[in-house]
Amino acid sequence: MVEITTDVARYLELAGLADILANEGKSLSEGDSKQLLEYKVIFSHKIYFGERQNYLQLIEDYLNKKFDTEDFDYFFYKFGAKIGIKSNRLNKIFDVTQSLLSQWIHERKNFLS
Repeated sequence: MVEITTDVARYLELAGLADILANEGKSLSEGDSKQLLEYKVIFSHKIYFGERQNYLQLIEDYLNKKFDTEDFDYFFYKFGAKIGIKSNRLNKIFDVTQSLLSQWIHERKNFLS
């Protein structure tokens, strides 16, 4: 299995910089924008793949007739909703962190000027 690693510090740096530049009517370079998008995709995939064992167990239980199709549908939907909640929470954490980092960079920039 290939382990996908992510530089969280670099992600936060890019996210904070993107926020600052957006406030100035500017944007990240094409390379930085691409890297930021890649980080967001990696984080989302880590959440989804982290739940794969639960899905596999659900399928195994269904195939072993531990519950019927209606229950399978319910549990499958429940797992999907759980992943969505985790993803939304992670996005909110990153948004708050990005905002704080952006504010800190902006204040530091003003202080050094």
